[in-house]
Amino acid sequence: QDGSCNSMKILQDVSVFASVLEEGEKTNYLADDKRNVYIHVAKGELQVNNEVLHSGDAIILTTPEIINIKAMIETEFLLFDLN
Repeated sequence: QDGSCNSMKILQDVSVFASVLEEGEKTNYLADDKRNVYIHVAKGELQVNNEVLHSGDAIILTTPEIINIKAMIETEFLLFDLN
């Protein structure tokens, strides 16, 4: 969006995050309720709220607030916060 923190500038209203979580590690993401969140699992197994995702799976959350994320095994994933 703005190329902040030496990130790549794109002409879209989106923030993209890449993450690696170890087995059992948890994190949360707080999204504005007017935005959408798309999560893509590149490798591993991830629990997003109550859904379990495997390598290649994705989920879109259209009315997110607090998103609970837990790695079932070591997992690499992308999170897109979109307008």
